[in-house]
Amino acid sequence: MSNQNTVVQEQHRCLACGGELRFDPETQTLMCGVCDESREPEVSESVEATGCPNCGAELTVITGSRQATCASCDSTFQLLQDGEDCDIIGDIPDNHKYIVPFSASKEDYQKSMITWLANEKGTPVDAFDKLAMIRPAEGLYVPHYYCVVSYNVNWTASIGHDRVETYIVHVPQRDSKGNTRMVPMTKTRIVTDWHPHSANAAGRVTLSMEASDYLQQVSSKVHAANSQESLIGIKDSTNGRAEPVSSIEADHKLKNMTFQGGQASLEPYDAKFTAGFRILPCEVSADKVYDKQKVHNMIAQQIERNAPGDRIRNLSFNGAIIPDYFLIYRPYWSTVYTYDKKVCAGYADGTNAERHYGTRPIDKGQKKLAKQVMFPFFITAILAVLAIAIPVVGGDMGSAAQTFDSIATIFITLAILSGIGGLIARGILFSKSKKALKGQMDGHLGNTSTIFSRKSATADPTADI
Repeated sequence: MSNQNTVVQEQHRCLACGGELRFDPETQTLMCGVCDESREPEVSESVEATGCPNCGAELTVITGSRQATCASCDSTFQLLQDGEDCDIIGDIPDNHKYIVPFSASKEDYQKSMITWLANEKGTPVDAFDKLAMIRPAEGLYVPHYYCVVSYNVNWTASIGHDRVETYIVHVPQRDSKGNTRMVPMTKTRIVTDWHPHSANAAGRVTLSMEASDYLQQVSSKVHAANSQESLIGIKDSTNGRAEPVSSIEADHKLKNMTFQGGQASLEPYDAKFTAGFRILPCEVSADKVYDKQKVHNMIAQQIERNAPGDRIRNLSFNGAIIPDYFLIYRPYWSTVYTYDKKVCAGYADGTNAERHYGTRPIDKGQKKLAKQVMFPFFITAILAVLAIAIPVVGGDMGSAAQTFDSIATIFITLAILSGIGGLIARGILFSKSKKALKGQMDGHLGNTSTIFSRKSATADPTADI
């Protein structure tokens, strides 16, 4: 991803007198025009060139600096780094930009990863001895777009009200003498009465999407870095997702400024929260989050949920449907590591490191043995099904059918017993490896650097993202 700067005009003030600070190319410092106070920018001394938005002249910009000055028109600008401003259709206003600060530290994340590996089934018992880091622990702010759609519509539909109707049918009945006669029987059924209805509905629905596919790219690159043989020894707990399983209720957060459960704050965007972390840039425009058909379906669901009666059909509506766009930076921890020749990636929620997921090594021997102990169950279950199916297919088989019933009962009993036995054997098998890992875990939790400072010789498959 390229590093680009966006310039936004802004004055910077001297801490001594409050005068305006400007970058002085000769001294390579920020100079106060009132008291001549100067201070060093917190950057390296290499420079970049970019154009002045006011006059087009070349700006002198210190790499990493938050400020630039145009020598031609004397304008002062603030620099925005990648990810702090996005390519969108119509600017997202500043009061619609938020950030969820990291509340799980790097150490929290590293301990969580160690605990996760120790508690998962099938992790090799020598995992902590052979893990080596390609990217040990990287804190990322991933941009997400949220589209909060307000609606105020008039709707019409047919509303159904259910009622129980009693009716009588005549059924044949044979008496003690063998004669058949028709006798009345009372039955009930549900009948729906339909009536036209119209009303007004107002509310909000929310759509969201990642504005960067960086995490998905990492997952794809890590997967591609493994041979087919290596993939057999890797367990994937992402289910195809590049985000934690726990979903984010955007509408709730935007109204209440907190995650559900109050686990993390949603703050107005401020660069102070980004120090030491990587901000990913937006890669798509904000309007991509809006899906007209999905919005209409969500509005229809809300109307149907709140409509009177028991049923609804032929719903139609029209009125004001207004989208409002938000940009929220969400925190993630990410690690790319190796076990032997296998390349894996771990991720965690930056607000709760226990929400850990990703790919991890598994012991192929344990995996194979775990399948083998369940083999008797599968065989007896198949035989039980056959014993049940043969009389059904063959029709009236007399005493043979009873024989097959007895055989089926035996196989069903064996299947149940072998299934229970297989599950117990699997539990014992996995508990041994987990016990061995937990015995090593405490030492690594006390000093996570024993694992996370160990460098892998494998080239970083994500280096070009």
